[in-house]
Amino acid sequence: MRELSRGLGVSHTAPRRHFPDRAALLDALAQHGFDTLALRLTEAISAAGPSFENRLRAIAHTYLSYTQGRMPLVELMYASKHGAETLAAPGAGRAAYAVPYAVIEEAHTARASSPTDWAPRRRPVSSSRRSKASPSCSAPA
Repeated sequence: MRELSRGLGVSHTAPRRHFPDRAALLDALAQHGFDTLALRLTEAISAAGPSFENRLRAIAHTYLSYTQGRMPLVELMYASKHGAETLAAPGAGRAAYAVPYAVIEEAHTARASSPTDWAPRRRPVSSSRRSKASPSCSAPA
């Protein structure tokens, strides 16, 4: 606590005025991390437009850029140090992940209503890429 307080430029007793114990402070930090992640994901998805592929890329890029340089916070966010009495961080985590889940659910619903729009793109495999050692797919005569 002292080291954290020193890093924040406050007295070592300041956190105790706002948080009953160390676990509550860590939970608040984790909750703030998830809240910030949810906000950034929401902004990125909105900016990506309606394309599912663009939105999925925005989710991945945002998550990776958010975690870069914040590994201690990310580890805290996903740590199982949160006690049953401190449910804020797990709730914030569920809220943060509701954002990308909604994009996926929306795409799933759209696919169910118009399956032809979601046909998988198949790349033709050239004969030079096929292995010479692979057995022939033709049926015996």
